Amino acid sequence: MGGPSKRLIESTRGALRFDAALAWLADRPPEARLLVVASRLDGANQLLREAMAARPATFGWYRESLASLAGRLAALPLATKKLAPVSATSLEAVCTRVGARLEEKGELGRFVK
Repeated sequence: MGGPSKRLIESTRGALRFDAALAWLADRPPEARLLVVASRLDGANQLLREAMAARPATFGWYRESLASLAGRLAALPLATKKLAPVSATSLEAVCTRVGARLEEKGELGRFVK
């Protein structure tokens, strides 16, 4: 155990990337701290489920989606500027609130029902 700690796999074939990631994880000790980053959390969950099928237990294996990792990394720099990261749901809520207030004032213009 203990091959390269970082490895970049480039391929248009998802199965090839998945298999390479499984092989890399199989070479990690169960107590190794590692972070699996995937485009979606479902993909990271599936990868870790398969990787752990042949293991009794692991400790310190985390997973994130790329979007959630970006939000976590941006949180502190944004907070120092008194800003906060937002999700798509947060933006939709703000737009809904603005739309409702404009409707109350009769200022929706061409967007009126």
